[in-house]
Amino acid sequence: MTAVPTAPSAPPQATTAPGALGYQRALDGMRAIAIVLVLLFHYPFAKNGQLAIFSTAPVHGGFLGVDVFFVLSGFLITALLLEESARHGSISLGAFYARRALRLLPAFFVLFVFAAACYVMLGANDSARPTAGGLVGMLFYLANWVQIWNRSSLGGVFGHTWSLAIEEQFYLVFPVVALVALGARARRLTLAVVVAAGAATAAAWRAIYWQHTRANSSFVDYYARITGRSLPQTNPVHLWDRWYFGTDMRADALLVGCLAAIVLAGLRPRLGRRGLIVLQVAGVLAFAGAGLIIFKAVIVASAWLPLWGLLVLELCVALATMSFVVASPRNPLAALLSLPPLVWIGRRSYAIYLFHTSVLFLLPRHRTHLPPPLQLVFTFAVVGLAAELSWRFVEQPFLRRKRRFERRSGTSPTVVSVIA
Repeated sequence: MTAVPTAPSAPPQATTAPGALGYQRALDGMRAIAIVLVLLFHYPFAKNGQLAIFSTAPVHGGFLGVDVFFVLSGFLITALLLEESARHGSISLGAFYARRALRLLPAFFVLFVFAAACYVMLGANDSARPTAGGLVGMLFYLANWVQIWNRSSLGGVFGHTWSLAIEEQFYLVFPVVALVALGARARRLTLAVVVAAGAATAAAWRAIYWQHTRANSSFVDYYARITGRSLPQTNPVHLWDRWYFGTDMRADALLVGCLAAIVLAGLRPRLGRRGLIVLQVAGVLAFAGAGLIIFKAVIVASAWLPLWGLLVLELCVALATMSFVVASPRNPLAALLSLPPLVWIGRRSYAIYLFHTSVLFLLPRHRTHLPPPLQLVFTFAVVGLAAELSWRFVEQPFLRRKRRFERRSGTSPTVVSVIA
């Protein structure tokens, strides 16, 4: 679940400056819900009759947990950049990329080493074995484009790295855009216009692509049709794979989160008591709306998702996020999301996302002879253990080094954010 989940940092150790985002427990709760949705979607219910608790996965729309992570990532990264720009008058790209590298790369390289070991040790026909091209795409955060061209390139275990690739591509581009836009005369308004235009373009491009391409067509067919060129059909790229894995057609989720952070930065100082109540109610309704979309969605079969469903889901998650940030902990739903078990899961959501497929796909190869309910509990316990080991022994040692790259001000307290 970056994405997708973006990984949170350690809890804040310093006072939060006035107007800063600070640490939000409710957002860790949202991460927890998102990663549980992904786990339930990927868990092999009823596979070969071995794990038959449900006839199918209990949450058909669990794959949309990745979109929740995308929105949260865009929101939190933008909030940090806005705070840095307001405090220091500029954005340090070098410090930003250093913090991201220290947060994301250590655990990711553990997964990559495991993927390389699978490539060396597993047989050529093993469904868990990635291809050499898949490993290259995974290493350079191009897994989404590699999967568009060859869906089996990352095997059945490492395909989830497509969302990490999209987030990393976003991290490479968006801070530069923010730096330029925030240096303009209109500053925040300029950035809001650019972000809104980008989100609208990505959502519209996805809908147009889906609407005007048959489900059994390949992207090569579509490209040839709109350009009038004749191209060889070397490797068909199916319609669903093209829009689902393509950065250009998924960027709106991240950008909607960015826009929510920009809007909240301008709105928050002006919110009175009535405005706060309205935002809280809107956030609860948006949270329920997101839940309804996730409940109704079925991958591939839900043609309304690329047309309008994803965008509505993203807007709902963004509005709920804004509500929880300004209303927590007074909002009952935000208080519920701040419960310690959810916070524990949310803080380890990055590691859970990284390693859960390895457990889910490889553990059934070793017969445990457990009843289906116990098998489910045992499997998720192993996922949690792997995440805890990653959090304690891989991620936290590098998190402590991140403070070297946090910009400090002589007049403002140090701000430690949820993801910095």
